[in-house]
Parts: sequence; structure tokens; C-alpha cells
Amino acid sequence: MRVSSDLIFLGKDKKVVIYNYFINRAIMVNKDSAHFIKYNMGKCIETNMIVDENLKILKKNGVIIENEKEYKEKEYKIKDINVNINTVYFHVTQRCNLNCTYCYNKKNLNLSKELDTKNIIKILNKLKKINVEVVNFTGGEPLLRNDIEEILKEAKKLKFNVCLLTNGTLLNKHISILGVIDKCIVSIDNIDNKENSLTRKGIDGYDVLSTIEQLPEKYKEKICVRSVVTKGNENIIERNRKYFDKLKIKYIVSTCLPNNKDEVKNMPRLDNNLIDGNKPSMCGAGKRIIAIDSNGDIYPCQTFVRTIYKFGNILDDNWYEEFLCNIMDKKNSFKSIMHKERCKKCKYKYICLGGCPNLAYRVYNDVNHSNDFMCKIYKENAKKFLLSLFEGKDNV
Repeated sequence: MRVSSDLIFLGKDKKVVIYNYFINRAIMVNKDSAHFIKYNMGKCIETNMIVDENLKILKKNGVIIENEKEYKEKEYKIKDINVNINTVYFHVTQRCNLNCTYCYNKKNLNLSKELDTKNIIKILNKLKKINVEVVNFTGGEPLLRNDIEEILKEAKKLKFNVCLLTNGTLLNKHISILGVIDKCIVSIDNIDNKENSLTRKGIDGYDVLSTIEQLPEKYKEKICVRSVVTKGNENIIERNRKYFDKLKIKYIVSTCLPNNKDEVKNMPRLDNNLIDGNKPSMCGAGKRIIAIDSNGDIYPCQTFVRTIYKFGNILDDNWYEEFLCNIMDKKNSFKSIMHKERCKKCKYKYICLGGCPNLAYRVYNDVNHSNDFMCKIYKENAKKFLLSLFEGKDNV
């Protein structure tokens, strides 16, 4: 038997995570075992000193190889995902009362026509027929619609999980909708109003924080505040988090992502606070997720509302058949990480999965280009994710 050469070692304390990047499996061992394995990487070893149960686990996770042929057959393969739309981002309007500097949707704002209440309810019924579970109402700013409460109530009648994405500026006029929906994500970059206005242009005159502070406890449970962190503004995270923790409101952070190559320089510096360690997943655009524009046009996801990737219009009688045909036509235009030169050589590729294709399109004008400028963040997130798998667990 020999110790695999396809191993990465993570952690410096008493417990070490060993990740086999060839078969995409991980295991946690004590520090002494990790030292022994690392020293013998690629070498043949005697295993009579290893407890049978531990040896079995080490072989299963690709740390020790007993049969070379069987090991090669275990090479991890990325599986394609079938079309099964679970989540919809519904841009019920493209009107917005703010002008955020980093907005990924800025090119679409105030362009598309807006559907009336009747057609939106018609669309919700169509989504129900294909077993959609989650509808995220977004914009623009959805609270600019006078009929937004009626729309949200209809969505709940159809038993969707309903989430509202809002800048919060008009929430004080629509408090009652929090009794209808399941979740409300409010965008606030900085609890200091003056600093908040640097990225969220037009926010002056609105007091979103006061609205949130005065909410009844039963509604605060539904609120999630999200901050987009930009370059030079990285220090806001802990201050914001402490503030919202006191209010017992969930707080999350997103990294400012570029809309073009020139904006890459505006990305914040790498920091552990910006790396959540969440499990990355294969892009579900057009497979698990779709976006519906304010005129009913269908796109792969909420960040990919671009004419070139229009999949049809949901108000058409045969919309779903047309959508499936367009998915098949465009399927080959999205390539896996194994077709990206930089990605296929990376030891974290099966965890990272290459990131967002729309981000690559925005920066490199190519959905299949590797997101080179994000590699460091992707790798750090992969490491944090692997370590998180074994928190509170015993080693082999």
C-alpha cells in the first residue's frame, strides 16, 4: 500500500483536515498522524501499525491506496444537473429610487415595461404549475409598485416561499407586508448614514435604520440585512454586525463584484470576514434558477438579464417548451471547469466549481473564462469550507 500524493493538509492545531483533490474527499486526523502521512506522501508503507477501522477509513477517503486501478476509477466526475426550476427571481419592476455605485442590474433599470397586476398573478400561477417553491421579488425597487402587497398576498395564497429584496427606503409605508412574506432582505451598506450614501446614491432623506429598529419583534425575525463591502470600506463589517446583533436581526455580507474589467480594482481586500466558508454549488442558472424580467422575459438568473441569454417570455402559451429548447441550445455554451485551462489544474476545483459564469462574462466577455481575479477568494473559501466540515467532530 502507498500514501496518495493527491493530498492537501489544512489546520495547524491538534487536528488536521486532509483533502484528496483527486477523488474529492476529506478526512480529519490528529497532528501526529498528519505528520506521518505528509512525510510518506507517494511512498509505500507498512500498515500493520494502523488500527483496522482507521485503515479502512483512510483507504475509503483516498489517503492510503491499496489498489491503483480501483483508485483511478474513483476519480471525481462533475455531474450535470437536470432542469428542475426551484427558485425564481421576479423583477416585478425595473424602476429604482436609488443609484448604487456597484449595482449589477444598472444597465436594465428603467428600461423594460412593467406588467400589470393581472399578468403578474397569471405568471405566479404558471410558476406553480411547474412546482417552483421559492419566489424572490426584486427589482429595481419592488416597493415602488402600488400593488406590491396584493402581489405578495397572491404569492402566499399559492403557497410559495416568498422573499422580498428591497433597499428598505419605502418599508415604513409597507410594514404590513412583513406579516405576509417569509423573508425580507434589506440592503444597508453602512449604519452611518453619511458613509452609506457614498455607495447608495439617493439614500439621503430616508431613515431605513429607524424603520428596522421600530419593527415589532415578530417582524424582526423575518428581516435579514445585507451589506455590500467595497474597497476601503472593509472595516464596516464588525461594527454593522454588532449593531444588528443587538437588534436580533440576521446580518450577512456580500463582496462588491465588478460589472466590467475596470471595476476589478474596486474590489475589497481579502479578509476572513468576507469569506463565509459556505459550500459552493454548481451554477444553477437556467437549471434550478430562472429570472423573470418586468416584461415577462425569462433569463438564466437575476444577474444574467442580457438579451443574448433570453429564454423566451413566460406569458407565451408554450413558454415552458420554448424555455427547455433554448436551454438545450445554449447548454454547450457553458463549459465545465474541466474545459478551463487554469481551473482544471487547480486542486480546489471540485469545491470552487469555477464561480459565476456571468461574472466572467462581465469582466472578460466570455462565460467560460476562469474568474482569475477571484481565485484567491475562491481558494480561501474552499479551505474554510473544508475545515468547517469537521468542527466539533473527533478525528480518526
